[in-house]
Amino acid sequence: MSHEKVKRISIIGTEVFIDSAASNVWPLEYREAKSERLTAILREKGRKAVEMEILFDYFSGLMQGGSRFPKAIEAAEKDGAITNHREQYDKCRIDPVYREQFLNTLHAYLSGRISPVPSAETQPEHATQQQLF
Repeated sequence: MSHEKVKRISIIGTEVFIDSAASNVWPLEYREAKSERLTAILREKGRKAVEMEILFDYFSGLMQGGSRFPKAIEAAEKDGAITNHREQYDKCRIDPVYREQFLNTLHAYLSGRISPVPSAETQPEHATQQQLF
């Protein structure tokens, strides 16, 4: 199964960009692209929701790469919050309430959370860029 090898995830203004390469293409070619899905989540639900979606992407194996997201999952495993990947993944897919609770639990293990992106009114002179890892 293919996954994304992630180098960096950044927020610029109200848009989310991912610098990644597909794992099934050799040699790896990293490209930065706007994530429409994560950008929509950022605009509709905010930064925490984006971080939770990224955590789920790492948990499910869609994304891989060294960052604070896999470290959070590893810490949750060591602490017993993740006991059975397959079972918990399946429960997340079919039960939105369980998914929300599970991702909130994983989010608690995420270190270095960044404060919300400043609005354009507070800093009109330049675009704001924040790196998620």
